[in-house]
Amino acid sequence: MVLAVITLIFTSILILGWETYVRSIGCAPTLNDSEDLWDSRRAIVEREPDRTVLIGSSKMLFDFDMDVYEREFDSRPLQLATVGTNPGPYLEDLANHPKY
Repeated sequence: MVLAVITLIFTSILILGWETYVRSIGCAPTLNDSEDLWDSRRAIVEREPDRTVLIGSSKMLFDFDMDVYEREFDSRPLQLATVGTNPGPYLEDLANHPKY
């Protein structure tokens, strides 16, 4: 029983230390790229139809520098690109949007 308690305390200290370290270097929890995440981001188009929207696949998602765009145009674009997909359906969805 004593060994189990010591192991639990030691493990908790290690996890807390690791969590503190990775957050101190700028890492933060994120959501996995999923349909739910995409839907939640897509809903922003309903509220902000004049916002620039980026669609595409992995290149647009990982290689587009949102910070540079924001500095140059004073607005942050909405990133709707997803990994390994064809952007055609996203373009069609936005093209059929009545306000966009």
